[in-house]
Amino acid sequence: MVVVLIGVTGLLPSAVESHELPYLVMHYGASVLVICSGFAPTTSGTLGFVLFALFTTLYPALLNPFTTVGEAATAVLLSNRLLWRFTTFTMILFMLPVLRFAPSEVADSGTFGAYVSMLFGWTLGAILGLTASGFESRVHQEIRRRETTVREAERTLFETRRRFAIDAHDTVSHGLAAQAAIIKMLGARTPPSPSGDEQLAELALVNAQTQFQLRRLLARLTGKVREQQSPVPFDREFRTALESLLTATEAGGFHFKISVASLPAWAPADVLEGTLYALQELITNVVKHSNSREGCTLRVNSTRHAGMTWLTIRSINVVEADLDMRETPRTLSMRVAQMGGTCNVSTESPGRLQVEVGIPLTA
Repeated sequence: MVVVLIGVTGLLPSAVESHELPYLVMHYGASVLVICSGFAPTTSGTLGFVLFALFTTLYPALLNPFTTVGEAATAVLLSNRLLWRFTTFTMILFMLPVLRFAPSEVADSGTFGAYVSMLFGWTLGAILGLTASGFESRVHQEIRRRETTVREAERTLFETRRRFAIDAHDTVSHGLAAQAAIIKMLGARTPPSPSGDEQLAELALVNAQTQFQLRRLLARLTGKVREQQSPVPFDREFRTALESLLTATEAGGFHFKISVASLPAWAPADVLEGTLYALQELITNVVKHSNSREGCTLRVNSTRHAGMTWLTIRSINVVEADLDMRETPRTLSMRVAQMGGTCNVSTESPGRLQVEVGIPLTA
């Protein structure tokens, strides 16, 4: 800012000593170079030294404005801690008075006065440069201190969140594990009760779904959840979730006939999550509405159509004769529709309901 003010001062009409066009061009050009030295001190200073010699040749009796360019560039170099360039420019700067006078006039008092003026300008520039350097150093130090404080706060918050998530997960997970054990024990009782078995199966499914959602919540809280579009091992994750759900239904005496064909090895994370929710909803509907715990079928396969990979999940179960088989499950249909998929209901044979879900996996 100080360099800019010095350059603007040189543009005032009172600083002009001659009205010749070459003089005016060089005088105002020197003011522009002073301003530019605040942004490009090396280039501006070098150009100023060259033009100093030219101005001395043309107007030896007038005050050379390019001296100020060298002093300003030297001060900026010092403020930026470019010590080698600062030293070089200082040496050149104190050689300028020798160029201004003829060899026979070196001992003249004019040279001494030029050196005194040069020394004053250099000293003032050095003081301003050191002040600016110290101020900038203090600013950067404060910035680093605040950045360190922010990082420490973030680490503390993350650690607190991680500990809370792990404690909550352990507490709830242990409770769910105990519930699952009780459900399995009740499922093994004799004699079996049809209505009780259905309720146990639903309870086991809710338990399994809650454990799945708890794991997802823990991943989000600990920052381990992946980006929504990042690829995840679809085949492995889907089969693991399917096995967990079917194990839960066995507590109520439901035995599914499973058929799982080839599945894509990888798919986006959000697609996997939506597919698992649809699978949970489909199996829950079978347990809730099936009229028999035997003969339930679940078929899974993937197909390629119109450049898209589609996952098809088909459930078949026995239902009551008066059940409206044309009405699609509302919650399941809405969830699948949000993913761009389809949900269709049909009858495989009298009294057997078939629900088919199609979900697009990858383009």
